[in-house]
Amino acid sequence: MANTNQITDVVAILGNGKKEELSTDQRNMIHELHDDVEELRRLYNDKKTQITPEFKEDDTDIFCDYETCRRYLVARQWNSKAALKQLSSTLKWRMNEMSPKKLLTMQFWQSPKAFQNPLAFNLRCIGIDKMGRPVTYTCYAEAHDRFDIDATTLHTLLLLESLMKLIKKRCLKGLNPTADSRQWVMIVDFDGLSLRDNNPKLGLKIVRLLTDHYPEMLNSMLFLNAPFIFSATWKVAKAVLDENTTSKFAFLKGDEMIHDIMGERLGGDIANWVINELRDNVEKRQNVAKNGYKKYWIAPEKKSDHDPRGVNSYVESEYYIQTPGDVHEKNNAL
Repeated sequence: MANTNQITDVVAILGNGKKEELSTDQRNMIHELHDDVEELRRLYNDKKTQITPEFKEDDTDIFCDYETCRRYLVARQWNSKAALKQLSSTLKWRMNEMSPKKLLTMQFWQSPKAFQNPLAFNLRCIGIDKMGRPVTYTCYAEAHDRFDIDATTLHTLLLLESLMKLIKKRCLKGLNPTADSRQWVMIVDFDGLSLRDNNPKLGLKIVRLLTDHYPEMLNSMLFLNAPFIFSATWKVAKAVLDENTTSKFAFLKGDEMIHDIMGERLGGDIANWVINELRDNVEKRQNVAKNGYKKYWIAPEKKSDHDPRGVNSYVESEYYIQTPGDVHEKNNAL
């Protein structure tokens, strides 16, 4: 076995699940888990290469490193057998479900339904918070084909893969050193929620995707202005989720509460962007007959105006994740 002290360079600090440093025993467990899945990891990498021979893996594409093993052990409360079972399940899932469909090498902007019609969904990364965590945003009213559960799940999956690469890229630059900073934040704007949306099937599918195959990656999911009709759906969902998962959900209502709590948790830039986006969505819908549907991927005419693509520091950075709308616009301009 390699020297366990070496993993301090690649494993998040304060990463034992209780915001404490890893113990010697926990470091040993990480190495043991990494060794235990060695053969399965090799089979996974071989199959990925066979199915997509043109794919060239770089450091941001590496899956199942020591940091991955740490996350799975934390998710299973340092139960080695349970962590091995879950990580093996994920490797098989990536091998048998994702690899044949070439999802591992697809970019977020290639999300099939959104690539055909970028108005189908509006889920996207909109910034990096004060901790260095990527933040995503979606609004019911602005997702015109949101009732296609399979397409929505695939769209989300491709974004999650892009978020993992974003975090890995920052880690390789010496950023995001702590476990908390190597997670993401998801914001769900309930504006436009209808009775047809009030079905737990999609929500549960997304949460299961997160907990089964991206454990310890979700820092928090913030629900904005959830109406009363959602309470019944949330009651059903909460009953099948564990306490650790439900503790990551927060309900925020009203501009003042949204701005203050987001400002405290995520920073002022994210908080201000969200408030401006909420207002911009309503304003644009009031003028649909004249101007057409809002295109979230269009930059504002003035740099000082609200940018629906996201916070300026993120949009103009190397970490910006291209959306289906971005590519759609470029293609139409040719």
